[in-house]
Amino acid sequence: MDKRQFMQLALAQGALSMVPGAAFAQGARELRFGISVAPTSLDPHFHDLFTNTQALLQIYQPLLGQAPNGTLIPWLATSWKVVDDTTWEVKLRQGVKFHDGTPFEAEDLAFTYARVPNVPGAIAPFTSNVRDIKGVEIKSPDTVHIKLGAPDPLFDYKMCQVCMLSRKVHANATTADFNSGKLAIGTGPYKVAAFTPGEKLDLVGNPEYWGGKPDWDKVNAKYIVDAGARIAALKAGEVDLIDAVPVQDIASLQADRKLAVFSSPAFLNIYLTLDSAREVSPFVFDNNGQPLKKNPLQDVRVRRALMVAVDRNAIVNRLMAGQGTVADQLAAVPVSDRAPGMPPLKQDIDEAKRLLKQAGYPDGFKMTVHASNGWFANDSKVAQAVAQGFSRIGVKTDVEVLPTAVLQSKARGREFSCVLTALQSAYVLVLLRYAAMTPNTATGDGALNHMHYSNPKIDTLMTSALKEMNLDKRKAMTNEAMREYMSDAGMIPLFNIKSNWAGRKDRVIYSADAMSRTSAFYAKPA
Repeated sequence: MDKRQFMQLALAQGALSMVPGAAFAQGARELRFGISVAPTSLDPHFHDLFTNTQALLQIYQPLLGQAPNGTLIPWLATSWKVVDDTTWEVKLRQGVKFHDGTPFEAEDLAFTYARVPNVPGAIAPFTSNVRDIKGVEIKSPDTVHIKLGAPDPLFDYKMCQVCMLSRKVHANATTADFNSGKLAIGTGPYKVAAFTPGEKLDLVGNPEYWGGKPDWDKVNAKYIVDAGARIAALKAGEVDLIDAVPVQDIASLQADRKLAVFSSPAFLNIYLTLDSAREVSPFVFDNNGQPLKKNPLQDVRVRRALMVAVDRNAIVNRLMAGQGTVADQLAAVPVSDRAPGMPPLKQDIDEAKRLLKQAGYPDGFKMTVHASNGWFANDSKVAQAVAQGFSRIGVKTDVEVLPTAVLQSKARGREFSCVLTALQSAYVLVLLRYAAMTPNTATGDGALNHMHYSNPKIDTLMTSALKEMNLDKRKAMTNEAMREYMSDAGMIPLFNIKSNWAGRKDRVIYSADAMSRTSAFYAKPA
């Protein structure tokens, strides 16, 4: 499918209705958000973090955007196509201005791409999205050729990750300049009015926005970490819309005639990552509590036993109150290029015991699962349910719960044997590249594969897929890689989560999206 066909498909799906500002509001409108997580910075290149980008994409814009279903749509670029394996032609939207009136110009691309890897003190820069860019050739004011060092079928996706800045406005901008609001100047539908880190972000509509007048004159985001406090603020009328609604509160909120719940299957997949690479694993013991000299997680039969030990239906229906779907692979249900025909994973205690016996562990062993408390709904309870399933087959399992930041840091340091974690993407190629390939710091492959799982067949398939520009050929490779990943039980997918928002019926209608973004883009006046 070429870019013209792709955009026609997006139109047919109604994707372009999600271009911010496409709908017009009558009179003064104010949207008050109660949001669970605050952005860490207003510098669009400082921290590649989902909770940052959902806020910042209201202010700044990349060349491409993503509709609620993950479809790529035109923002600062009106069209894009592959000229050859290492050249992408981009047509730029004309007449676009930054908030201060400075025009957006072709020369701003090279400036922006050069800034991304050079932000002092950046926590997690967007470098992987620009690493292979060798140059930007300006063919005309509205046409550029982006030259890459190697074929990259993901480059259109990468174009929707990097927000454009102005070489004239931001030449010497520091992260402090963005955070103060002084240079928080983008091309988006909203301007920064005030920002208090960790507390609030106040925006005002940009009347000169290229997409038309925004739906809201004011957008006030109040960051409320505690879910109970967010719900109380909504019921008291202090906010109009909240995100991250706990699954146990869905039914009561739906029963309130003043409120509405907006839900969408999400790209977020909950899974277990296993330490299958090391001869000795730190939290695997024999039944007497002594470290095992041979790590049983290296045996595919043990991993497969653990795969079928978990009662996923009980987790989804009881713990998650039906707000999820039993996994069949690492890619979540809304992912368009997921491997077809894979059945939902089922619990099979007898098969699990048979596999353990065959692997030489008829009496099982002991293990600890590490999990977060607050990363996603009921995460610590899900870990307990996993431990119960493992214990039923003879793998006596303890659970240790840690703060999310601590868990993630220790997981990156390979301090665990089994970790309950989460991953989201709209593309299988991205999921498998970062979670399934052998870690390689030079290429960025396996960046989220903290346990260093390695499978040569998957690496070979994915190395080819990451260079294959033909969509059908690439999908055949990723399908095969996903099936191999599941057969080898590289990790253990559990379920795909739903995202939920709640709002006041008289104030707002929200278009819930699979990306789980909380943004004024998707909120319309009631």
